[in-house]
Amino acid sequence: MMKIEKETKYYLAGLFDGEGCIGIHRVFSDKYGHTFALRAVVAMTVDIGIKIFQKYYGGTISIREKHKENDKWSDVYYWEVRSQQAENFIRSIYPLLKVKKRQAKLALEYRKLYKSYLNLGKIRNFDGTLTQNIIDQREHFYLKMRELNKRGGSP
Repeated sequence: MMKIEKETKYYLAGLFDGEGCIGIHRVFSDKYGHTFALRAVVAMTVDIGIKIFQKYYGGTISIREKHKENDKWSDVYYWEVRSQQAENFIRSIYPLLKVKKRQAKLALEYRKLYKSYLNLGKIRNFDGTLTQNIIDQREHFYLKMRELNKRGGSP
């Protein structure tokens, strides 16, 4: 991660608090069953802020060309980090967050639990799928995060 000036970190934390989202992404595949990944995303109609996030925290940038759906709509730019990169980003701005503080705390707890699995050993079945105990624990975090991210949810 690139060294970041204090003012830039404050700017990005505020921008993320207003335009960002912390989530736990859940996917099911035939090969691996349930998988979960921490992610942090920012969506904006201008790419300047998005490029600053990528410069300091890595991740990917994508664009959804909304103007193709309706010429009155603006394109939307997305910046996203997952797993360890998301944890590093959240840990970096955590002390500065106001609006998304509870989501950030839950995300860091999720990653702590995730890392504790690695030290324990058996988290996967012989076929590569996660054990039911691990799925249940991760599902618990997934549902808690969804509740925190509900529109109009309690502060």
